[in-house]
Amino acid sequence: MFLMPENLRFMLSAYSTDDPIYFGHKFNTTDHKWGYFSGGSGYAMSRKTLRIFVEKVLTNKNFYNNPKSVCNIKTDDRIEDYDISRCLDYYNVYPGDARDLLKRDRFLPFWPEEHFFIRYNPTYWYWQRKYYWNDDGLDCCSNYTIAFHYISASYQYTMYYLIYKLQPYGINPRYPKPPMQKDFKQVANLLDRERYDPTFRGY
Repeated sequence: MFLMPENLRFMLSAYSTDDPIYFGHKFNTTDHKWGYFSGGSGYAMSRKTLRIFVEKVLTNKNFYNNPKSVCNIKTDDRIEDYDISRCLDYYNVYPGDARDLLKRDRFLPFWPEEHFFIRYNPTYWYWQRKYYWNDDGLDCCSNYTIAFHYISASYQYTMYYLIYKLQPYGINPRYPKPPMQKDFKQVANLLDRERYDPTFRGY
């Protein structure tokens, strides 16, 4: 994974650390209340969410050792990203909408070229599981993308150079205003609507 922490801080500045919410690239499944996040490009948990995950899931042996539990994470053959979302669903932690104002993804489950040149294939698992619809090509990805997945060691250096070192002469940097603080009750209401109305996606 290649992570741009500056863009992560920019997105998270609209939320309180006390909100029970977390972010990532959302996939769709009927086994979750609100879908689940791909582990490849990572997910960002609020302090409240992390506390719930550690205190009520990881250290609650009666919960995760129980084979009938919705959050049985005792064995290594489990699917980590899928199960973490199920665990947090149980405690009503909200998987937020991490897209930018133009509805472009900020957590990307593939490397850049795969998103830039990807072609729609209804039989491919990625398109079957997409929670939010977005364009391919350069409109696939936010200008403030947070993470890409499947970045090899050598590609890490390439990404670092292109993002942090290369500067076209004469172009001044443009910075957006910090996002407004979101009212979590309104966010939760919209995410609840997502849960029950499949035609409604995102806020």
